[in-house]
Amino acid sequence: MVVLKYHEVFENNYTRKIGFLCRLINLLEDLLEESDCRDILVDYSEDSTSVVIVEGIDCAYSILESLELYRGKYDINASIGLGRFKLGDLYGRIIEYYKRGFHSRLLSYAVLTDETGIEYYLGVLFDGRGFLLEGGVNSVSIPRIPQCLTAHTHPSHSPLPSSRDFSVIRDLFTDGGLAHFIVSINKSIAIYRAGPLTTSDYELLINAERSSSPVEALMDLARGSRVKVCFI
Repeated sequence: MVVLKYHEVFENNYTRKIGFLCRLINLLEDLLEESDCRDILVDYSEDSTSVVIVEGIDCAYSILESLELYRGKYDINASIGLGRFKLGDLYGRIIEYYKRGFHSRLLSYAVLTDETGIEYYLGVLFDGRGFLLEGGVNSVSIPRIPQCLTAHTHPSHSPLPSSRDFSVIRDLFTDGGLAHFIVSINKSIAIYRAGPLTTSDYELLINAERSSSPVEALMDLARGSRVKVCFI
C-alpha cells in the first residue's frame, strides 16, 4: 500500500512579502557588485506593485545601466532616486516576517515531530508561493529548487543544526536565499544572511558542515562571516 505524505502549496500575505524581499535584496546585491558601489540605498513599500527607488553610493559604474540589466530578472519595478534604507537594514526583516507568518504553525508541527519523529519542512519560493512537506522519521527530503526561506522541525528538543542542515543552508544561501529556521518544541534558531555571501562565508559554512561540534560551528559563523544566528 502506498502511504501518501502530507503536502500543501499555499500563498498568503507573508509568502508574498518574503518573496518580494528576497527578490529585492538579490537585485540590490547584483547592483552593488555590477556597479561597484560602496553601498545601496532603497525606498519601497511592502506592496510589491509599487515602484522601488534605488540610490547608489559612490559607484564606479553607472547604476542606471545595471538597473536596466537586472530589474527584469527579478520582476521588480525600480527606478533611480533618493533611498532611505541601507541594503544592510533589509536582511533582518526576514526574521520578523517568519515570526509573524509561520512560527506558531511550525511549532504545532514540532509537537508532532516530538511525538512521532516525523519531520516537517516549510519553503517559500522567489515567486511568493509557499509549501509544506511531511518528511520521514528523523529526516526530510529537501526540494532542490531556489528558495527564499526554509524551515524544518527537529525531533530532538534542541534546534542545533546537523551536518546535513549546514549543507542545506549552504545551498540555500548560494541560490540567493535569506534564512533557515530550525524549530523544536523547546527552542528555535534562525540562521540567516546579513549581507552578500562571500567566498569566506562559503568556506566557513563548509567547515561548519564538517565540524563535530555544532555549537562551535555556529560561534565561528557568527564571529567571522555575514551569516548570523539568533534564537527565537
